[in-house]
Amino acid sequence: MKLKKMPPFNDHLGVVIEEWSEGHVKISAEVKAEFQNSQGAPHGGFIMSLADIAASFPGVYCPHDDRRRYASTLSLNTNFLGVAKTSTIIAEGRVTASGRKVFYTHVDINDSEGNAVASCQGVFRYRGGSETLDGVEF
Repeated sequence: MKLKKMPPFNDHLGVVIEEWSEGHVKISAEVKAEFQNSQGAPHGGFIMSLADIAASFPGVYCPHDDRRRYASTLSLNTNFLGVAKTSTIIAEGRVTASGRKVFYTHVDINDSEGNAVASCQGVFRYRGGSETLDGVEF
């Protein structure tokens, strides 16, 4: 699945949406040389960026091609669990709770062999008009 227009930062990271539905997303990205730390592993900032994307997308899914939903990150807590052993990172996020204006998510981040890289919990606030699946025109 692909958005009609992916945010430029997501494009820069090479984010691919593998699965996306209301309350769930699965994304992947390749670890390019510029996303590696001094030891050749994915940089923590790269992992955090993927975590933020995978944490927000489950809550802003919109089934309408001509509309979007938006949210702002209020809190993002990431725990690093291990080092990726492959060049592909997979982040799977799901909504764990939601209210009228705020939603909560959990993300598991693994390499393509299933090795745990990080887990993340996020809190997001819907922007005006984005509280329902109908979203807003963009």
